[in-house]
Amino acid sequence: MFSRTAESHDLADLENKSAHPFNRETSKTFIDHVFPEQVKIMFGSGPLFGRFVQDTIWIGDTGDQIELDKFIFGLATQSPKNGGMFDALIGLGYPQFAHEGVTPIFDALIIKGLLKEKVFSWYMSQHLAPTAE
Repeated sequence: MFSRTAESHDLADLENKSAHPFNRETSKTFIDHVFPEQVKIMFGSGPLFGRFVQDTIWIGDTGDQIELDKFIFGLATQSPKNGGMFDALIGLGYPQFAHEGVTPIFDALIIKGLLKEKVFSWYMSQHLAPTAE
């Protein structure tokens, strides 16, 4: 999982769009630089750079949230100029393809017994509006 960070001025989508970047200053459980190296992921629109951090994350609506503590995820520090609007990129890949020491979010939820069922789904819009990302 990669989340945008409020500390970076290199993220194009923080400048012109409504954004909800991760702010480590508001977290009491945040641990920076879990691994020493910088991370680079290549997309068709260019590279995304970041680093691995650890924090507690919540998934879902208020009152019906799943809490995943001590979760290691990537914090994006620079993204492609036309990379689209996102709050986070969630890695749903297989554990054997993940960075050593990092568990994909879905696997972490299963391991900690936080899901009622081992089911993942998403909704794809049929609308071509710019907000249909």
